[in-house]
Amino acid sequence: PFWSGSETVKANPLAKESFARARQLVLNGKYGEATDLIESSMLGTWGQSYQPIGFLQISHAPGGPVSNDHYWRRQGLEYGNYTRELSLENALEAVEYTFQGDDYKHEYFVSHPARVFAAKIGTATGKRNLNMSFESETRHQIRAAGDKLLVTGRAPDHVEPEYTYEKPSVVYYAEELSNSIRFAALVRILDTDGTIIEDPRRIGVRGASYAVLVVAIRTNYTGYRKERSTDISVVINQCESDVSALENTSFDNLMNAHIEDYHSLYNRASLDIQPAVVPDLTTGERMSMAGRVQDPSLPALALQYSRYLLISSSRPGTQAANLQGIWNPVIRPPWSSNYTTNINVQMNYWPAEVLNLSDCHLPMCDFVREVGDSGKWVADHYYGKKGWSSAHNVDLWRSANPAGGLASWAFWPLGGGWLCQHLW
Repeated sequence: PFWSGSETVKANPLAKESFARARQLVLNGKYGEATDLIESSMLGTWGQSYQPIGFLQISHAPGGPVSNDHYWRRQGLEYGNYTRELSLENALEAVEYTFQGDDYKHEYFVSHPARVFAAKIGTATGKRNLNMSFESETRHQIRAAGDKLLVTGRAPDHVEPEYTYEKPSVVYYAEELSNSIRFAALVRILDTDGTIIEDPRRIGVRGASYAVLVVAIRTNYTGYRKERSTDISVVINQCESDVSALENTSFDNLMNAHIEDYHSLYNRASLDIQPAVVPDLTTGERMSMAGRVQDPSLPALALQYSRYLLISSSRPGTQAANLQGIWNPVIRPPWSSNYTTNINVQMNYWPAEVLNLSDCHLPMCDFVREVGDSGKWVADHYYGKKGWSSAHNVDLWRSANPAGGLASWAFWPLGGGWLCQHLW
């Protein structure tokens, strides 16, 4: 995922002069008048949105003239015996199902040391055809060559929150006027026992019992208030370097390196609460019975899940974990998938120190430092004060000013104090 927008500084020109009047109205007990004044003269603009770069699509079908699974769906042939599992212990996902008499297993993980998403698609019996494409709802270009599929594009210059009615809700400036984030995504078939085929917009294999693919994604974002180049070739070369480094690496070795890295954090703490009375039910079924059935091991599972989420989304040198975080699937996510500093971003980091994940807390500390810097501007332009202040919505660009909406939640200058508790 990446963020819409770019570094922009906007202040409500009436905010500073209205602050003293609003405060006096509050001191005089005229809360309704103070609210009206704040909402008309002291609120700001919406921040930007966190959104997915795109989606990897994999389709398959038995050999023959028809090479996609949509044909088989039209014949009423669906998948059976479908199961999906996330291993919190190893940060691995597996999907298994039966289709046309063959048993399939897909294995996925994201490797922090290798900086790639890796997948192995396999069937225990028969030879299959696989098509791989990459779809994006952002402006993008796709080209395929050999065993590689390259996608390049850029983020919107502005995205309205999903609860507003402003149109257009997704805005792009002309290429030469835009400083929004550029990206490249490189999909490569790393290993297969089939024959690699291509067309201009996708890659695939024919007659394969397995295929291993990796996806490297890079953007041109270089850091808070740091200049970045719009030359997309720089980002493409970074993806190429990530993928080329895996030239002679097997899927198992890639997976083992991922697990070793993940264990260095995950194995620092464990919790076991007995008895596990419903271990054979799915997590969804266990959740649906919470409060009605004694299941003391479910809170232990939830605690370990929180650690998996933090380890997977907050490492030294990355951005801090935000709302839906790296799992957000939509361009206009709820609450813009931003940093909500009146509780949500703090909640993400409550497990960090007490569960021995101080390393994962460092992106939050970097976040506080950067918001503290941008918050000096907010304190001056909105309140005429020294120090710094953050309202309840912050984005990648560290726009700490009050957002739009209602004063009851948008005019909340206390985010900085709460964020500093993490440093304390």
